[in-house]
Amino acid sequence: MPILKNKIVIYVTTRYITYALQFLLSLAIAVRLGPFYLGVYGMVNLVISYFGQVNFGVPHALNVFLIHNKENRQVGDLYSYNAFALYTYLNMAIVIGSVIVSIAGWTKWGEYDLGSYFPLIIAISILTYYNSILTTIIRVRNEVNALSVIGSIGVFLNLCIVWFFKENTLVFALTLANLLACILTAVICIRKGVFPRRQSRTLQLQKQKSILQKGLYLFLYNSCFYFILISIRTIISVNYTVEEFGYFTFSFTIANAVMLLLDSFNTILFPKTIDLMSSDDNKKKADALEKMRVGYILTSHMLVYLAMICFPILVWFIPKYMPALSSMNMIALAVLMNTNSYGYSNMLIAQNKEHKAGFISAVSLIVNIILGLGLAKILNVEYSYITIAILVAYMISSFLMAYEGDTILRREKSLSYTLKHFFPIRMFIPYMIALIISCTQIEYLIFIPLLVFIMLNYKDLQFLKNIALKLIKEPEVIDV
Repeated sequence: MPILKNKIVIYVTTRYITYALQFLLSLAIAVRLGPFYLGVYGMVNLVISYFGQVNFGVPHALNVFLIHNKENRQVGDLYSYNAFALYTYLNMAIVIGSVIVSIAGWTKWGEYDLGSYFPLIIAISILTYYNSILTTIIRVRNEVNALSVIGSIGVFLNLCIVWFFKENTLVFALTLANLLACILTAVICIRKGVFPRRQSRTLQLQKQKSILQKGLYLFLYNSCFYFILISIRTIISVNYTVEEFGYFTFSFTIANAVMLLLDSFNTILFPKTIDLMSSDDNKKKADALEKMRVGYILTSHMLVYLAMICFPILVWFIPKYMPALSSMNMIALAVLMNTNSYGYSNMLIAQNKEHKAGFISAVSLIVNIILGLGLAKILNVEYSYITIAILVAYMISSFLMAYEGDTILRREKSLSYTLKHFFPIRMFIPYMIALIISCTQIEYLIFIPLLVFIMLNYKDLQFLKNIALKLIKEPEVIDV
């Protein structure tokens, strides 16, 4: 059957199976660890996240350079090799810094003692930097089968070990499995022949400078974007108990799993998006942007509203995490707000306006931190309501991205036009209903947002169906 050979169907199907397993695995891990050790595991992952995001934009810049030089493999390999060189310099600094931290005994922060995990955290971080380059090359080449395997390794490793350990021993085993997954990812990528060929292994300071110049703005954009989530997790870990941070970690894992379903599409579509948005034809860009936004945003809202109906059922089966229900809804809605910027940020990058995207992300991050600290330290709100800071930050970021993107397309600035298209009323109404129900914790009305959403977006849902059928019948449309 042709559909069984369709690379999009194969990739998305394997990712959905993996996400389903990851979701069930998250529940098993939460039960085996309990709220306290889930908080400890959340802190380990939080430190790894900080390392992962301080990447100076190297993989993001490399992604753009590889696409712009898609017809010249030698130039692409030259950029890749010099990207590896930049991360080698960074990893040498990390090793030296980690030795100093270990000798000084700075691995204990408040209630969290990460001393026994620290060597694993450093090893994972070093490999993650190199793997980000390897997987960028894999993605640009549309090696979707390799991406499917890479994305599934960690889940299957964790699935194998979660049943044999618990509490502190399980935290260590899961961290060790993370390291093994990084090693296997590197092996798979190298065997796929993505490492630069011998004739392109030349260190060129000019290439490294070009990568950093473009990368630093992309780093500012991407890192500030991710630090919006990471900073709130940090604020909660510092200002609330380990158990409450455990509840938040559980909520974040479950709510974010919903949005991960869309990552499977975004991962394979991103190179094509950059390629389309690099065009000088504004009509072509506007048509592509509209189609992508309708498909992505509609699917995002529908998934979140469906998930919010399922959340109460989920915690009913795991009563020890009942206090996490409110934060699940709030996190899901906060992350959902960010989908309104979809397509616009890619356009700014493709049009070499990454400095504007970086500035917008930086402003949003500052607002997020100030508001988060105010809610935690001044108003002393319950930990689940700290996510209001994320929601506000994403709202500001999405609006400003849309404003700049519309300016490029229409060649004029118009607040009224952006307000109308940034968050259409047919999306805004069900979102506000969901937010009010979540804040007031009236869980028996949680089905209403989905019903209102379907009624107001029925025609667009038909369009979404046609897009899905086109991807199935013509998978080559994603090729760069």
